[in-house]
Amino acid sequence: PATDDFRDSSTLILLHEIKLLNPRNLRGHDFMVKDKHLIDMGLSPCTFEDGFVNADIAIVMNNHSNYCEQDIYLLTNTMVNGGVLYDCWSLFDKSSISKHVEYKGIGG
Repeated sequence: PATDDFRDSSTLILLHEIKLLNPRNLRGHDFMVKDKHLIDMGLSPCTFEDGFVNADIAIVMNNHSNYCEQDIYLLTNTMVNGGVLYDCWSLFDKSSISKHVEYKGIGG
């Protein structure tokens, strides 16, 4: 079920590892988690759509049903050329991704 409980989330582990790389800009979105919690995690809250704009990489870490309703082609088309969409839940069809973005996913 959809929840705002992110304790022991694999997202926190991944976020820790990403921060070790000293990224310039970390944006975050979650339909359930309040912006305050995203800020506490060191993320700049954004809409799901804005999270793709000029992004080098976009990582989808949960399977909330609202993500499946997004036009992933239009979203990935706003990413940088050579960007990567990492889809941890295989929510999106690889053929629906903009051609200038690489799709990576679990089992895909």
